[in-house]
Amino acid sequence: MMKRVMIALGLIACAAQATAQGRQPGVLFFEQWDADGNGSVSRSEAHARRADMFAMFDQSGDGRLSAEELAGAADYRQQMAEAGFGPAGGGRGTGARAAMPLFLDADGDGFLSAAEFESGEARWFTRRDRSGDGVIAPDDFGRR
Repeated sequence: MMKRVMIALGLIACAAQATAQGRQPGVLFFEQWDADGNGSVSRSEAHARRADMFAMFDQSGDGRLSAEELAGAADYRQQMAEAGFGPAGGGRGTGARAAMPLFLDADGDGFLSAAEFESGEARWFTRRDRSGDGVIAPDDFGRR
């Protein structure tokens, strides 16, 4: 768990430094998500990275995300957005209540399983692929 926290803090520090140096929005996102280095993020790359994110936030290692783990994920997403890694959280705020995407909790047990988390992947990808071309590319970032 401490290793994950240290990695996240390191990413935040690097992102803040890069943002301060005037890097364009989205550049840091591609450094983290563009596994093949072709300048865009495909659905398969996004799927793999989101699986990594699920594992990172599953602090208990039980294969599901609790409200507390999701609150940590929401805080992390907001910090990453502010540092230039991607779009901001859309005004949802932080904390357990804001972080729990109830529409994904299909069985209503208050947890997100990996399968439930993956069920939101298409919506997540489509929301970020603003051009609708099937990949997340640099032109999908910036002002709308």
